[in-house]
Amino acid sequence: MKTQRLFSILAVLFIFPTLSLGADRPGVPPGQPFQALLDQIDALKGQINALQAAANNTYVVYDATGKKVGTVIGVSEISSPILLAQTLQYPVVLIEHNNHRIPLIVAKDRFYSAYKLLHYTNADCTGQAYVSVSSFISGGATAQVVIDVPNPFSMAVVPFDSSVVYVENGAPIPASDVTLQSYKFGDHCILPSINLFHKSVVRVDPLVDLHTLFTPPFQVRR
Repeated sequence: MKTQRLFSILAVLFIFPTLSLGADRPGVPPGQPFQALLDQIDALKGQINALQAAANNTYVVYDATGKKVGTVIGVSEISSPILLAQTLQYPVVLIEHNNHRIPLIVAKDRFYSAYKLLHYTNADCTGQAYVSVSSFISGGATAQVVIDVPNPFSMAVVPFDSSVVYVENGAPIPASDVTLQSYKFGDHCILPSINLFHKSVVRVDPLVDLHTLFTPPFQVRR
């Protein structure tokens, strides 16, 4: 909207280059009443040039149909499953859906999140799902302190065997306040769900199946 307004102002100047700046008004020195406007136009031109330069340096991920997945906001390194000593770099994109702003890792054919394990209240990997808050904040399962800092992004989990993204629903609670009986690792439901390092957990609910929104393979381009 701001960019459109700037272009509209500039368009007036370009369409009417012979606009009289006060010369046809008795007692008004030519150009003086409009000098402040001209100075503002020059400043707006500079802003437009800066916006265009930033746009030219932006990378975007698109799906197989040409639909925009999201803007690249960073790069994540993931260890290769074949060459364990090698790390592969993948783009991190910002996906916006239903008022959620979700940073996710995008590979050629699927999405990843920093944390992938869902813990369930039932012994058969059903019931309410939870994740460890410490894993979102520090990236490590040994963290024992939850830092209360406002986050512009929604906490998001894409399980190993799924394209469904889960997002937080509610505030973190002590892990001792909920009984978690199982967790899912790939296609396997593992009992029991015990992790002594997780001090706080947060409820997560499914938001959307990403493969109903986007069609792999994905590619990055300007």
